[in-house]
Amino acid sequence: RYAVTLTATDDAGASSSDTLYVTVETAVAPTVRIVGPDTTTVDTPTEFLANASDADGEVRSVRWTSGHRGERSVRNFTEVGPHTLAVTATDDGGRATTATKTVRVRPENRRPTGRIRGPRDLSQGEMATYTVDAADPDGNVTRVAWDDGTRGTTADRQFSETGTVRLSATLTDDDGATATLSTSVRVSPRSRSS
Repeated sequence: RYAVTLTATDDAGASSSDTLYVTVETAVAPTVRIVGPDTTTVDTPTEFLANASDADGEVRSVRWTSGHRGERSVRNFTEVGPHTLAVTATDDGGRATTATKTVRVRPENRRPTGRIRGPRDLSQGEMATYTVDAADPDGNVTRVAWDDGTRGTTADRQFSETGTVRLSATLTDDDGATATLSTSVRVSPRSRSS
């Protein structure tokens, strides 16, 4: 708070004063932060939002270093690695604040791979155990689901019908990618004793 005093004096030497008290408030710059995922995949459109506000006025502009204007920015990163986003909010007094966010861009997810091991020739009604050997080139296989609903890398199966039957299992990795494995099993009629 400041005091401003004005004194007026006439030609006879008489004077009079008046004091005005002025409160000077410090201007506040706008605040801004970037909201969005910390990680994304290369060549995947990813949305980010700039949350901007101004305590003593209004935000007049929001501009991203990528050239986008406005609160919403969709980025499509073409290179793997860390990328830094920046956005600047400017208020009605010309004051500006810049926020940054680092986003880790991963390679495109690759599907899991594997094979089904087990007998390829069975007799009708014969029980056999099948096993999935699974791997994921850029993560982990988190689920193995067989075509009969069985879960896990191992399944016991028997077939009541003769002929060639298909046996399949679906792999899911830790990023949600899937791959289906299949194999053929030849089922022969059950031998009859004479």
